[in-house]
Amino acid sequence: RNLNVPAFILDPDHKVVIWNKACEQLTGILAEEVIGTSEHWRGFYNYERPLLADIVIEQSFELIDEFYEIEIENSFLTGGRQIENWCPMPKKGKSLYLAIDAGPVFNEASELVVVIEVLKDITKLKITQDTLEKQREDLERSNEDLQQFAYVASHDLQEPLRMVSSFTQLLANRYIDELDEQANEFIGFAVDGAKRMQALIHDLLLFSQVDRKQNPFEECDANEIYNTVLQNLQISIEETDTEIICNELPVIYGDETQLIQLFQNLIGNAVKYRDPEKNNKVHIAVEKNDKFWVISIKDNGIGIEKKYYEKIFVIFKRIHTKHEYSGTGIGLALCKKIVERHGGEIWLESIENEGTTFFFTLPIENTFM
Repeated sequence: RNLNVPAFILDPDHKVVIWNKACEQLTGILAEEVIGTSEHWRGFYNYERPLLADIVIEQSFELIDEFYEIEIENSFLTGGRQIENWCPMPKKGKSLYLAIDAGPVFNEASELVVVIEVLKDITKLKITQDTLEKQREDLERSNEDLQQFAYVASHDLQEPLRMVSSFTQLLANRYIDELDEQANEFIGFAVDGAKRMQALIHDLLLFSQVDRKQNPFEECDANEIYNTVLQNLQISIEETDTEIICNELPVIYGDETQLIQLFQNLIGNAVKYRDPEKNNKVHIAVEKNDKFWVISIKDNGIGIEKKYYEKIFVIFKRIHTKHEYSGTGIGLALCKKIVERHGGEIWLESIENEGTTFFFTLPIENTFM
């Protein structure tokens, strides 16, 4: 009776034997109102229906499915059952969400002696869970709206921007000898701005399509992906005289188009952010742990300050000006999104003026089948 959690005990005739102080405080029902009666349900419901303790007495567990939403088989009371249920408290004028745990007690002859029922008020927990679930749903809906907006905006902007870029370049080519130096400079600014906007829209479209335009996962030879990337980056590799060493890569599962984007962005960055005082070198390696391939792309370039480790994966976040290094600030955000879609993680280690290593993981088994 002095147990500090709400609890009561029923005999095999469903009559209350003990109704403790904590149960009185929870329900507003005094012990003398229910001791010796089988009306313990009045502490929880405005109408009569089987209580968990009664179900345990009768061993009529099918009633749990009929009357309750949740059943947890493994009660901490041996042989018992646990449910969670929204319960009105008529005497207290409010309702609570209770975790209700009931289990039988038998004598040496395996005869039922009593049933113990323990109650726990989990109302705050459920309200918090419901709030978090609603916030999660709102966030998902917001993300879907933003992805839809990004896709539509970037897709629909391409054609008019292409016209602006084309006619501006045509204007520059046709009248370059007829305009003064300042006018040619202004046209150059317009052409450069249009080109950068085109690159930005192109990358934004790729970013919005990671979740929207998905190819099914399939076996992909990472060595073939690497060779494709080498061809795509051939000019910049030759211009920077970059030496790339690549260890034998595994067969991986994923969206081949997105994996090419992933490798190309990371290798392209290793080529771009080189130290002009050094011979540029890039090393691609792979290790295997229990569940993941860990692929690393290491360079000996300019490095990244530790304070930027997380920021560089945020869309549009740049740590260099466009005059120092070209780019839109979307590449690493795109890499992160692709890796996470494939069930992996991405991170980096770097020392300023010595180089950077990007790591990302991909599952060994195809867990998306």
